[in-house]
Amino acid sequence: MKNTVIAVVKQSESGLSAHELSEIIALPSYTFLSHFKNDPNIQREKHKGIYVYFSKDPGEFDKQKRKRKGIIQSKALLDLPTDAEAIIVFVELIKHPADKIEQLSSRVRRKGVPISTHKINNLLTYHGILKKNPGICPHQKPEISY
Repeated sequence: MKNTVIAVVKQSESGLSAHELSEIIALPSYTFLSHFKNDPNIQREKHKGIYVYFSKDPGEFDKQKRKRKGIIQSKALLDLPTDAEAIIVFVELIKHPADKIEQLSSRVRRKGVPISTHKINNLLTYHGILKKNPGICPHQKPEISY
């Protein structure tokens, strides 16, 4: 397990968060990541309250860090909702797949999350759920990739 986690982190393009590692390893991160806090092969840094694990190799670390910074900046430029807002949007979308973006936005706002239709549109487009039409087609479930 230890060698697998180290190899996955070293080979990642942009480092990996605990959540990303959990998805790859298929185990909750709390069951194994505490063992890597001081591992000599990988290093972790806190980014916006989330630990990200990088290669300890200076050259690879620099590449991974630059790539992660680029990803974060591109998401910011896209004006995406926060992760918490996105989860609420996706839950409502799963419950009401025929809703148009305006309806989805209203449902999310009624839950106390002030999110614009623009951000929802960006979120769905970013994840490939929204094709070319401005709303989600009635009677058609969105294509969600896992």
